[in-house]
This record gives sequence, structure tokens and C-alpha cells, in this order.
Amino acid sequence: MSKIAKKFIAIVIALCVFFSAPAASIASQADMSLSLSPEFPMPGESIKVETISYVFDTLRANFQWYLNGKVVASGRGITEQTFLATKVGTIMNIKVVAVASDGLTYTASASVPISDIDLIMRADTYTPNGYRGASLPTPGSILGVYAVPYLYSGGAKISVQNLIYEWFLDDKKMSGLSGQGKNKIILELPNLGSGEYEIKLKASSISGSVVMEKNMKISTQTPRILFYETNPLAGRSSRAFSIFNIKAGGSFAILVEPYFFDLRSLARAAFSWSTANTVIEHTSENPRILEIAAPQDAQSSTNFALAINDKKTIFQRAEAVLTVIVTE
Repeated sequence: MSKIAKKFIAIVIALCVFFSAPAASIASQADMSLSLSPEFPMPGESIKVETISYVFDTLRANFQWYLNGKVVASGRGITEQTFLATKVGTIMNIKVVAVASDGLTYTASASVPISDIDLIMRADTYTPNGYRGASLPTPGSILGVYAVPYLYSGGAKISVQNLIYEWFLDDKKMSGLSGQGKNKIILELPNLGSGEYEIKLKASSISGSVVMEKNMKISTQTPRILFYETNPLAGRSSRAFSIFNIKAGGSFAILVEPYFFDLRSLARAAFSWSTANTVIEHTSENPRILEIAAPQDAQSSTNFALAINDKKTIFQRAEAVLTVIVTE
């Protein structure tokens, strides 16, 4: 056989081997997709990821699940996994590789940004200097709610001004307070007594590709009165009392702290002191200070009642009783 003939036969054999080899086993990524719930999770939230395909039998396929490049689960018919969202600002890269019963390989992946929104509430109600708690809302008071968003797109944080804010009060949209860059609202709560309200915020990118919702419950409180001993040198005591003991012939001053009164109401409210149903003529320039002097050589127990009332409102009012015990 000539060299040309041998070369021709070798080429034919090579071609036969090439065309008889199995077809490529990688299928289109469009044949398998991932469904995430929620799509934009918050830190510590569970993320359910489910594979969806209409071209192969997922129950008979072998799956490998990857999180940030590491295998976290594998086996036949493992069509879903639950992940725990990491800290805010991180990206969770989830990938799934499925080998169907016919040998075809399917892949799908998702990059999940961990986002969050902090809602900060501040009521325009009275609290003393140095008070470590929050100023709580009361009926008819002014309330401010501020949103601090941590939303991401393409690995970068979206600026506050590049987000659309939609605010809701008890599922009713507050259109006048919503819009681009409007991450804070100021509203007057209904003057309806103690109640609970829900503030909801829907923040989204301008394109609408990133969306997150956050809500908070707001419970209105009742204004309250607490009594503290005070003097010009030491200032106000750190503890509130409803019963004060004093030696006969002694004297002291009581400072009233009207917690959680709406500041507008407090500015016009009337302070009324009484004892034994008799109104006390208040001589101090400050209606929140009551000066008490105990008589000499006498023991007694006296109740002093205080009422604070804003006549222009229904629920901006409070009453409290102070007991002074005089001992020898």
C-alpha cells in the first residue's frame, strides 16, 4: 500500500473516532434557574434557594451546591437549600451544578447582596437632660422616623439620595412624604388615646432592580409625672420617689419631670397643685418646683396632688400624688 493510501485511511479513522465521540455535556444556563426567597435578605435572615427547570427531571439529577466557591451540599434530588444571610454589605455567591440522568450538565448561579434598613424613631416629647431612654410618642405628638438604608447594587452601596422611598402608615401610603431621597418623615400621630401603629418603608433603586421593605410598630404611651428632690447645690437627685420623709422643721424642694408630654402641649399646659382637695397657690416662678417646709415639733403625713393638663388636647394630661411624711 502506498504512503498516500495509508495517510488517507488514517484520516478517515480519525474522523470516525471524532464523530462517534459523545456530544458536549454542558447545557444552556437558561435551562435551569434559581428562585430566592427573600430576594434581598437582611443579616441573619434565612434564604431559601430553589432550583427550577422544565427540561430535565430534577429528582433524578445529581446536584452540587456551592457557597462562595465551597461545596456545601451534594446528592441526588437536592433541589433546594437554605442559607443564613451574613453581615450587611457582603455578597453571597451561590452556584448550583446539576448532572441530569442523561449526562447533561446544567448550572445556575446568583449573587445575593445582604442589605438592611435601620428605622430610627424620635418623638418630639419631653425627657429630662441625661435621660438614657428614648423619647416615647404619646397621642397627638409629633413623630420623626429616619431611614438609614444599606442597599447594594453591583457590589456598591446605593447612596441615600439615589433611592426611592415609599412610606406607609397602617398600609396607607403617605404620598406627600414619599419620593426620591426622602429618607425621613415627620408626622403628627392621631389624638386617639393609647394605640399601636405600623410604619412601613419600601426603598428601591431608581431602576427598580433592588427593592427592600422594613416596618416598625409604634405604640403610643401615656404622659406620666415623676417627682425628684432637688436643691441649688447638688441639683436633681438621680432617683424618683412618690414618698418623701422629712424631719420636723426641715424643708426641701420637689422637681416635677413630666415625661413624654408633647412639647407643644407642655409649653401651654396648666400645673395645678392641691392637698386635701384644696388648691395650693403656687408661688415659685417654675411651676415644676414645689417647695415644702415641715412644721416644728409635729408629725404628719400629707398627700400633694399634681395635675398637668393641656386644654387644647384630650390625652395630653397626667396626674400624680406625692406623699410627705414628717417625723420628729
